[in-house]
Amino acid sequence: MAQIPSGGNLWYSRTHWASTYLAKAGVVERPRRGSLKITNRGLSLLAEQPQLIDTALLAARYEEMRSWRQRTKASTHATGSSAVTDSLTPEELLAESYRQIRDSVEADILERAKSMAPTRFEKLVLDLLERLGYSGITGSAVHLGMSGDGGVDGVIRQDKLGLELIYVQAKRWQNSVGSATVREFAGSLSAHRARKGVIMTTSTFTADARKDAERMGDRIVLVDGAELAALMYDSGLGVSVSSSYELKRPDSDYFEN
Repeated sequence: MAQIPSGGNLWYSRTHWASTYLAKAGVVERPRRGSLKITNRGLSLLAEQPQLIDTALLAARYEEMRSWRQRTKASTHATGSSAVTDSLTPEELLAESYRQIRDSVEADILERAKSMAPTRFEKLVLDLLERLGYSGITGSAVHLGMSGDGGVDGVIRQDKLGLELIYVQAKRWQNSVGSATVREFAGSLSAHRARKGVIMTTSTFTADARKDAERMGDRIVLVDGAELAALMYDSGLGVSVSSSYELKRPDSDYFEN
């Protein structure tokens, strides 16, 4: 079975990227893990019987595909002139490719988080804070679920006695989180006599919401969907290593000595 230099399966790699491009263009959707479903847009495209469906065709036809490709420098090099690409060293090209792959994985992570049940997403947020080390060595994460009042979905106990607490609110939303939510959460922190709180969402925060959080100093931290996906990627939560490369250079000391 053909493999790529990192040891990964070539067939899997090609299939993964093909499904990613088709999903970004909106011609297929992912109703559940491991499944693809053609959309009305995809049916319309097939009805035209194009000779070839590739990234160039998808980018030319669909704004979603163009926007996604333009989010990284790698896409700029891929669609720009060959002179730009030729000016990069092999290591720079590899770094740009890594950024494109990471962008794709983070987008996939966020899509999956948005499709979770609210309770499962609340547990994901607590898992992430634990993975980031906020529960310390002897602390723990407590999921409150339906018993949480005032928008508090969970608590991170940073020590065994619970003297240091971080209150958590998880918002699996499509629309932006507004300032009212931040103010209500701040009121909940005051009611619990808590000093620290985190609001994580799969969407974004309005400008007013961020201003309200800033006025409270470092008492409340806001984490939007893009930051959430990046933190999950960096901490290794919800992802696994599919391939790896080692870059090596001659050891001058060895040859000179």
